[in-house]
Amino acid sequence: MREVDWAIRCFWKAKDLREYSLGGDTLDTATVYNNLGCCFYFNQNFYSAHAFFKLSYEIYKKFLG
Repeated sequence: MREVDWAIRCFWKAKDLREYSLGGDTLDTATVYNNLGCCFYFNQNFYSAHAFFKLSYEIYKKFLG
């Protein structure tokens, strides 16, 4: 629907809630990091997208092997 800025705000709030309740290194939080990476990629903010993709990849690698 091309509402990337709104999606970033929603996923950022979800990130804050999940980091507070579950911690920063869980699979659920990694999913939010990946979603934020996708949003920043579509917003053409490639450095932030890369950082979130790398963070989510490391968490996935830790839990899933």
